[in-house]
Amino acid sequence: MSHQIGGCQSTLSISIDDPSFSYLNSIYCSTDLPDSAIIVSNIPGFFSSDPAGLNFINPVSGLIDFSNSLDTIYNVIHSLNNCTDTISLNVVNLANSIGSDDSVCGLSTQIENLFDPDVNYLWSPLSLEMFLSSDTINNPLITVSLEGDYLLVCDVAKLGCVLKDTIGLRFVDSISLDLGPDLIVNQSSIELMVNSNAAFYFWEELSVNQAEIQSPTDNFTTISNLITGDYLFRLTGSNDVCPEKYDEIALFVDWVFIPNGFSPNGDGINDFFGIDGTREGVAFEIQIVNRWGELVFASSDAFNKWNGTYNGFDIPEDTYFYFIDLAGFKYKGSVELRR
Repeated sequence: MSHQIGGCQSTLSISIDDPSFSYLNSIYCSTDLPDSAIIVSNIPGFFSSDPAGLNFINPVSGLIDFSNSLDTIYNVIHSLNNCTDTISLNVVNLANSIGSDDSVCGLSTQIENLFDPDVNYLWSPLSLEMFLSSDTINNPLITVSLEGDYLLVCDVAKLGCVLKDTIGLRFVDSISLDLGPDLIVNQSSIELMVNSNAAFYFWEELSVNQAEIQSPTDNFTTISNLITGDYLFRLTGSNDVCPEKYDEIALFVDWVFIPNGFSPNGDGINDFFGIDGTREGVAFEIQIVNRWGELVFASSDAFNKWNGTYNGFDIPEDTYFYFIDLAGFKYKGSVELRR
């Protein structure tokens, strides 16, 4: 451009920039292939977005990664020197529109999706054992008749974008656990079995009588080393989905073996008289008298059995009478001494 006055002339150059550009569409789906801007200007300029978060693969060419962009409307800005051009670009990201795989305690669950009035749903269960409260809402109630693994397919549509996605749901029935009623036991061991659908088990004794639990992680176990007294056992059932559940069972044990005769003749067979069915630390008292009521033996040690003597001398063959107190349980009877 030149300017002339009389014989004087001056010249200057003016650069006119055109930042205008366009995309093939104004709505893009998360499944669309990346698209570059069509730039009218002969100088590329620089691309940005408002709000920030539109993932440009190339800020010079305007190539956009739609699958990693937010689900929102962007103002896409092309800047060239002091000139700008702006268009509105709607990115529709349906990748997280139907929730995620989940494990469910129980036989029903409700899909958790935020309500979006622009999104249309069509749910399709892949099993006849799965029932839906509705197949066209964002958060249907899902119910199954049997525990197990299920697949749920959904066609999601928004502003012309369509995505088919699948949710895997594992339903685990809530834990039931029943040990039955408390028991009276007249022996040194007992088998206990639980009616339960749990996957993992743990038995423990809550009393202080120190019984032996032979299989503490099975759904059935043998409880042994029982003596006269009261016991309390707890069984906890669990799986990897539902809260733990437990049940307790009490055993009222009334079991001792008291022989009705013995022969202290040194042959190693029935040489001593005492009880079986106790252990160390249990309160115990025994008194043995002859037929005239004279005390011939007494002890507070259940393992100190009578050898048929009194003051170190053998006493005659006869019928003798015992009085036993074992942990508050009282026994009395007679025993024949034969040599």
